[in-house]
Amino acid sequence: MAELLLDFLIYFLVATSVSAVVLWGAGMLTGVGCSFLEMLVVAGGATLAGIPFLIATLIWESGWILLAGWVVSLIVFVWLLKVVTREDIFPDLFLMIVVYCGIRFLLGFAVG
Repeated sequence: MAELLLDFLIYFLVATSVSAVVLWGAGMLTGVGCSFLEMLVVAGGATLAGIPFLIATLIWESGWILLAGWVVSLIVFVWLLKVVTREDIFPDLFLMIVVYCGIRFLLGFAVG
């Protein structure tokens, strides 16, 4: 049990820090005014929203639970981004999210 808890803690820290760096970079590229600390809050909140669904997926082995977790995490992500940056969803945050997803895709492609 302690190993599983440590695994989730490491997952949370790595996912949050990588997402925050990429979000901050996407904000700089698109001209959305944001600090690294604000992006750390957004990334941490979105990651925390998805962790219970990840645990439930490990217990019940259902892909639908993981999909629901992804949707909830995306909703929390957009909501926190809207609250923290105080920008319009379209076109500012939409463009920032597209750039963020593109950078994450390229980063994932380069790493794995």
